Amino acid sequence: MGAVESFIYVKGESCNSWRRKEVLLRNFELYMKDLGLKPYIPVIKTPKSRTHYIPHIYIKAELCRFFMAIDKYPDSCFSSRNLVDAVLFRFLYSIGIRVSEALDLTIADYDRSADIAAIRYRKNNRDRLIPLHPSLAKRIHAFLGEFHKDHSVETPLFPSTQMLRLGKSTVYNHFHDCLLLADIPHIGRRPRIYDFRHIYATFFNWPIIKGNLHIYGHFVVSCKQF
Repeated sequence: MGAVESFIYVKGESCNSWRRKEVLLRNFELYMKDLGLKPYIPVIKTPKSRTHYIPHIYIKAELCRFFMAIDKYPDSCFSSRNLVDAVLFRFLYSIGIRVSEALDLTIADYDRSADIAAIRYRKNNRDRLIPLHPSLAKRIHAFLGEFHKDHSVETPLFPSTQMLRLGKSTVYNHFHDCLLLADIPHIGRRPRIYDFRHIYATFFNWPIIKGNLHIYGHFVVSCKQF
């Protein structure tokens, strides 16, 4: 017991680190209990931290300038970013998923007949099926038919120039480029790509959000700080 406490509560570490280790060890001990063993099960006593970040809610003029900046980005024979970004950022904006979830998608994860994207093994180790708006689905179909016409189904839906998984840092660099071109100030941490998720929530009625938290990857209202 003392060894467990010493491992968790290391002086100088943040409360978030303590809580992550509490959760990890508790899950491991519960697994051992399921095997018929009698382990010590630590109590999760470190409170969950709450962010005080205020999201940036884009006005329509900003969104218009942002997507115009993406669409007008110069073509290059050395990069496919002008083709990929135009679809990727609309995808993030339109369905409110996380950047990492979008980048993990392959061609096989998109059902063309039903226009549904399958987000696999993400938050809480659950799969999610997300329907697309017809205008976004039309753009995805064109993207698949032109850009991805000769690619295997295991190819990332939003690939790098080398047709590998696009890096998260690369996406953020492209995002900051387009903010600059769209004359949208980037001050401190705001705005972020993640703020598209807040826009997605803002544009819906509360009863719709409350009844469809699974689209976000959450399952109770308390999970999201609406």
